[in-house]
Amino acid sequence: MPNTAAFKNLAHRSAGPLWAMIKQCVPLIGKRGVLTKQLIALLDDSSLPQIDDWVSAIANSKHGKQAEVDYLTFLGIVGNYLAKIFEHCQLGVFEGVTPKRFGRGPFTGIFRSFKGASRTFITVYEYEGGSSFSNADVYLVDPAQHVGLCLSPLYVWGLGPPDEDTDLFEFDTPRKDRFSFKAVQFRREQLISSDGSYQEIWEILNQMRECDIPSSLSEGLKLEMYGFDADTTE
Repeated sequence: MPNTAAFKNLAHRSAGPLWAMIKQCVPLIGKRGVLTKQLIALLDDSSLPQIDDWVSAIANSKHGKQAEVDYLTFLGIVGNYLAKIFEHCQLGVFEGVTPKRFGRGPFTGIFRSFKGASRTFITVYEYEGGSSFSNADVYLVDPAQHVGLCLSPLYVWGLGPPDEDTDLFEFDTPRKDRFSFKAVQFRREQLISSDGSYQEIWEILNQMRECDIPSSLSEGLKLEMYGFDADTTE
């Protein structure tokens, strides 16, 4: 999305700013969005005015104002659309991606899905394709469509101190000259600064606060679950 600054308006990760970003970005992406087509249908849903009212009511409730939100219906509507988007998708990281032996390509490695309660995450796909991946970046992949979308630096794997269990961190809010990340599991927030250990993350986020950075899909990814073909497995 050239010449836009949608991310700059995400002052904090809460219902109002997130909903506003969806309503701004989805029309710009349109049908080109391989992984977001269902959001077009959500914005065309007859319940859109009611969703707007509920999102506003959630914001009011945070400021001590009386608000009535039918959370069951609200989450049911939005959740059903999101479930369709992510039905065949996996969130995780690539590991050990290297060129095939005695060749200039393709690359091979594994993709470890963040699925399950265990930190070892046993849902693993064998990867083969023309792209190399860092194990520091978090990806959303669709094995059936052979595509992947990098979610970093908004999502970062292993951002916490080395003496803590590895966890998934997501961007939360800017804090003056730093950026706050919250872990998926309950633990203290992690702050990213321009002169710290994660300077590269800070620089990208700081650039994104000025102007949105184009992001493209990684295509032609062959992902097969160990012992199963991703194209034929439900």
